[in-house]
Amino acid sequence: MDVLKVDVATGQWRRTPWDHPTVANGLLAGLLLDAWRRPGPAPVVLAGGGVSGHPVVAGSTAVVCSRSPQSDGVAEARVEGRLAGGLRAAGAAAVVLDGHSVEPVVVSLTGSEPAILDARELSGMDAAATTNALKERFTADCVIGVTGLAGEQCSAMASIVFDYGFSTQTGGMGGALGRLGVKALVLPPPAGDTTFELTALTAGYARRIDSNPLARSQRDAPGFGVWVEPGLAGYLGAMNFTADQAPHIEEQSGDVYRSWVDEAGPSCPGCPQNCIKRYSAGDSHPECGRLHQLALPVWASQLGMPNPGSGLSFNADCHRYGLEHLAVGAMLGALAEADASGTTRAATKGTASRVTMSFGDNASAQALVTQWGNDPRAVPGTSGRLDDFAIVTGCTDTMMSIKGMPMPPIDPRGSQGLGVAMALNPTGPHYDVVEHDIDFDLEVAWPRHVARGRAYGVPASGLRMGTLDTARVQSVIQLWQLWSGLDALGVCLFASPPTRELDEQQVTTLASRTTGVDLAFDQVLRHGRQRLAVQRRLNHRWGVGESTERLPDRFHEQPVRTGRLSGAVVDRGDFRNAVRAIREHFGWGDAVGGSEERDGLADLVAAVATLDADR
Repeated sequence: MDVLKVDVATGQWRRTPWDHPTVANGLLAGLLLDAWRRPGPAPVVLAGGGVSGHPVVAGSTAVVCSRSPQSDGVAEARVEGRLAGGLRAAGAAAVVLDGHSVEPVVVSLTGSEPAILDARELSGMDAAATTNALKERFTADCVIGVTGLAGEQCSAMASIVFDYGFSTQTGGMGGALGRLGVKALVLPPPAGDTTFELTALTAGYARRIDSNPLARSQRDAPGFGVWVEPGLAGYLGAMNFTADQAPHIEEQSGDVYRSWVDEAGPSCPGCPQNCIKRYSAGDSHPECGRLHQLALPVWASQLGMPNPGSGLSFNADCHRYGLEHLAVGAMLGALAEADASGTTRAATKGTASRVTMSFGDNASAQALVTQWGNDPRAVPGTSGRLDDFAIVTGCTDTMMSIKGMPMPPIDPRGSQGLGVAMALNPTGPHYDVVEHDIDFDLEVAWPRHVARGRAYGVPASGLRMGTLDTARVQSVIQLWQLWSGLDALGVCLFASPPTRELDEQQVTTLASRTTGVDLAFDQVLRHGRQRLAVQRRLNHRWGVGESTERLPDRFHEQPVRTGRLSGAVVDRGDFRNAVRAIREHFGWGDAVGGSEERDGLADLVAAVATLDADR
């Protein structure tokens, strides 16, 4: 496997063997960004490698990384589906797109050499229409990643959409690609070959799914994208985090959605869980209906929308237009809360561009999504950045963001361990930084989650939600190393320990059989620390410091009011102590992300530097 660098302005390219096969995905992407020193827009790195791209359980995750148009720091967006297989089919552990094309281009990696193709005829097309056009030009089963109009205009709310329905969920990666002048990327079809041992490991996982309630809920309809239900006060964000539960939430039960599941091929090649189900997509391409975990909670709970079918339309429309569900949801939620208090109306009184929004107003919200998808410059502030939007609309107090990036619909008051991790995470408030607090609370969790969590600091009695004591902080540290290490190795978190059916031995077996390197599990954790350290180095270099590592004030000041977590609030002193303990453990000083000498990071930095040593 190689690192393939392509200058999109000149068409020059360079393919260099990468001799560290277990240094992959987010770790490899961060190292490549760290080595970048050319003037101009930051490159966009698509990274697989490691386990990524093999048609096995947990083998279909890749990342897109760049400097975020949202935060100005590093962003990493995980993408499931066929991207990882396409990268592997192209022989690339990572692809680095660099330079700037004045006219829009398509980067094709389907031939023996990269090709830069004129994309002017695609300009102005939405993401789905662009994919349709490219499928007529290339082999139909190629992997195609595109931007819509928002990406072309470098909007911070733009996503990159692969194969119609697998998109970058945060970081504004469509805008980062637009800065390079790239409209689309085409990769060869994934290969279907594997080994007998890997096939047996995957089959064993499939047999165990029925015994694991969490894994089973991901495999069975309605799938893991449908999880909005009553009784989640303090866990599921509601009405832009102003309420404990949204109205009409009982209408969102999983049974309602089963009739809308559209039978299709598996979401991730070779993986038996098939988490990302395809739903009705209205007049969009059927594959735009692929449903991940964030669209419905944003729409039904954070925006309080009735009519479950409208949430599926929101999901498909964001894929069609190439807009991030989270960024759109953050803007709409901020508007709705501010309008309810009169803030937006006062701030924009007398202006022609005043935008109004109410919780539960399907029609207005859908109209804004359509307008912004077709004309991204109609978004107040025009840039797609949440802070610009908030200033123009008078929503600075109601915009729920960390580092200028939209918060996922998980309430930090109930999930305080996850909340601290979201605040500290170098790439922004990802909902899957660590395993959720709810999975280790014995009042609601499957007891085996706690039993397996013992290896990661979870006490035998479990950890009650709404707490941030020493035991919680220690578990966050250990779980973060684990999931960061799995990300660095290209192992999908949604099949991984400690709550799914892969265990640590099976992870190392996957790694050794796919990379040819015998890997101790301690090395997985070490790669996890290296990945976080290089990401923090990048943020320091780009001026995103510790002052951004905070939660919005309401999570410290406004407690949960109802349910078993009533009274839960993030104590500021507990939060400061947790942040201090985590920084001390990882060696994150004030000046840099972490010592290059610690955990062998300096050796990896040097290895990446050699890729251009003779240029």
